Amino acid sequence: MKNSEFIETVKENINDIKESEISPISHEYLNSKGEKEIIELEVDHFCKTQFEIHSTNGKITKNLNEFYLSEKK
Repeated sequence: MKNSEFIETVKENINDIKESEISPISHEYLNSKGEKEIIELEVDHFCKTQFEIHSTNGKITKNLNEFYLSEKK
């Protein structure tokens, strides 16, 4: 059976998948003293999806907060 396009994409990008993480939404600004501060958006609810990729080299587990995927900065 031929691998699907999804499986081929995962195989080609497995190292990026292992290393990558979707970061929380944050904003950088200068406060009244001219100091850099970072504010992270607080989320009161979201959907979390867990992906598990099983390969001959073991298992990779990735947790995704779908809210972070749908927001743009």
